[in-house]
Amino acid sequence: MSSLIEILNKRIDSIDPQAYGKYRNFIDGPVTQLSPYISRGVISTRYVLESLKAKGYSWNQLERLAQQLSWRDYFQRVYQHHPHLAANNVKNNPQHFVSNDIPKAISQGKTGILAIDQGIKTLLSEGVMHNHMRMYVAMLTTNIARTHWKSGADWMYYHLLDADIAANYLSWQWVCGAFSSKQYFANQENINRYTKLQQTNTFLDCEYEEFAEMEVPEIFMNRELWVSGDENSENNLPETIQLKMENLNNGMELSTWIQKLKNLSQEEHLPVYTVYNMDVQWYNHPNLPKVLLLDSDLLKKHPMSSKTLNFILDLSREFSNMVCYYGNWEELQQWLNTIHPKVNCVYKEHPSSKHYQGKKEERDWIAPQITKYFPSFFGYWKAYEKLKN
Repeated sequence: MSSLIEILNKRIDSIDPQAYGKYRNFIDGPVTQLSPYISRGVISTRYVLESLKAKGYSWNQLERLAQQLSWRDYFQRVYQHHPHLAANNVKNNPQHFVSNDIPKAISQGKTGILAIDQGIKTLLSEGVMHNHMRMYVAMLTTNIARTHWKSGADWMYYHLLDADIAANYLSWQWVCGAFSSKQYFANQENINRYTKLQQTNTFLDCEYEEFAEMEVPEIFMNRELWVSGDENSENNLPETIQLKMENLNNGMELSTWIQKLKNLSQEEHLPVYTVYNMDVQWYNHPNLPKVLLLDSDLLKKHPMSSKTLNFILDLSREFSNMVCYYGNWEELQQWLNTIHPKVNCVYKEHPSSKHYQGKKEERDWIAPQITKYFPSFFGYWKAYEKLKN
């Protein structure tokens, strides 16, 4: 049976970067389907790009794909400099919102825009959505229904398998003008082009000049509050996930894991994995004990669906000697110290884990030298091009 990294390597090998660059914006285009694994840190943007370089593709062939991978790194760098971007505008303060409540037509996929409704229903059932479709949904929510970007971003983050704080919230801010110079709009003609449908006579079937004066369509008047925070905490760990947590190691007794932890020397580190670091090639030594921390503080602040959490727990099966701990960092440390008072933890850098203690290691960036904040991707990309040359 193939390991996950072998499966992902085959998927990378199958990528045609030229076709990707040409057709990636089409909803049925040749996307890589690697997003959930990159967002979860199973593999990195650098790993994907270097794997394709090793196949002999020229820079001209790889450039469009490299840009999209670099957008991910760029968002992460912005997050390092703006740790509160999931709640606060990064650049601008849009004034066109009329409500914090999401229209039910959007949350239930009943907008009347056929392609968007199908995209929303796929998100709700499968946890996936094409990036271009995400822009359409965010546009409809923030710029047509005039709902505050945070409400829509919270809702989408909850459902996505690749739910990533930086990419999700900054993308929503970009669409509504909070992280860009103007609002993004797409009319029915644009949606038809990239979804290959032929729908007409909708409220989006108009010229772009008409959006400036458009009233909120009647279909968006029926709204509901999307709650993100402690009130939604009961959704974090339903019973099915509790059961999976108890059986992560296919029958390995907790006492066996505890003994392995006690046997760690002071020179060895206990690797702590998180929902953003499931790197299957990082400290995955056969006999080394490992912890998957489902950080309760993070999950209460940014709830994830049971579908997403089950996906993460399924990824944990790629690791030997791993136990799952649900709690915050301080609670994990207290528990570990009762077993091994001098245990040394190692973890990967992430803005959500700034308060962790132990040995911090950097993530695998495409351009690790670029650490400063750029207000636009254009500046970041230019800096990368100088390094590359």
